[in-house]
Amino acid sequence: MISTSAAYKTAIDNTSRMFDCELVLNGQAYTKKDIVSFTLEEGLGGDKQLPLGGGYIAGLTVKIKRIIEGLQEMMPSTLVISVRKDDGSYEPIKLGSFFVVDVKLDRNSNYTEIKLENEFCRLSGNYESSLQMPTSARAILQEIVLATGIHTVDGLTIIDDVMTAMPKKVSYREAIIYIAQLNGAFAIFDREGKLDFIKLRQSGKHITKDMYKPSGLVRGEILYRFRGIENKLEDEKKVITAGNIDGTELKLTNPWMTQSVLDRVYNQCRDLNYYPYTLEWRGDPALEVGDWIT
Repeated sequence: MISTSAAYKTAIDNTSRMFDCELVLNGQAYTKKDIVSFTLEEGLGGDKQLPLGGGYIAGLTVKIKRIIEGLQEMMPSTLVISVRKDDGSYEPIKLGSFFVVDVKLDRNSNYTEIKLENEFCRLSGNYESSLQMPTSARAILQEIVLATGIHTVDGLTIIDDVMTAMPKKVSYREAIIYIAQLNGAFAIFDREGKLDFIKLRQSGKHITKDMYKPSGLVRGEILYRFRGIENKLEDEKKVITAGNIDGTELKLTNPWMTQSVLDRVYNQCRDLNYYPYTLEWRGDPALEVGDWIT
């Protein structure tokens, strides 16, 4: 969860709130006077099961009430939302860094709709390594960083597992996901647009009933209990397992997985359990993907 002031926490939990926002797109700023609406979709993964490895391509859609000519694919942008505090000042929360992937101009209604995605959208190209095999996870990650120009968070550490061979075909994004899985982690790009490998973390955020409508919470009544992992190797005919695969299991496909690493990942995740739910509530921009809430 993004670190915020006590005044922000009071303001964001108020029943009446006031926001400001700013989209900076290719160096041009658009404020709430220009922005009709925006929708941000982000997560750890798109699967219904635990999406170990992450790599989710976060999407942002912004509608602006004017025609904007000349927008190009992959133009960079940032979005900031600010919350008005009791003293009248605003506290900004950066929602992320994104790149343009689609633009629609509605000249009849005088609107521009822009679809953007996070850094993962730039990592779909084939990763062709020049490293000598066997090599290490750190060497692979460093090569990807140098080849793509992405940035990592300060102090990013990973277990330096040995890779004996490269997959026949793999994208930069897939390679990053594989390395995150070996670490029992989720690959994300943080609010500053930097690559990070995270694990689920307590946020301390408690959502009370007065924060959502009576029908806003739908909770599954079957506790998700993690029991085992099944991993398919590159040819998908070879399968290795850890834990009890007769219960609720996590299914992976990772060509760099070994039995010893899979056992390690299973031991890291074996105590995970939760009730799945959907919640429609008024939100808190400081919450990040991977944050536990109650």
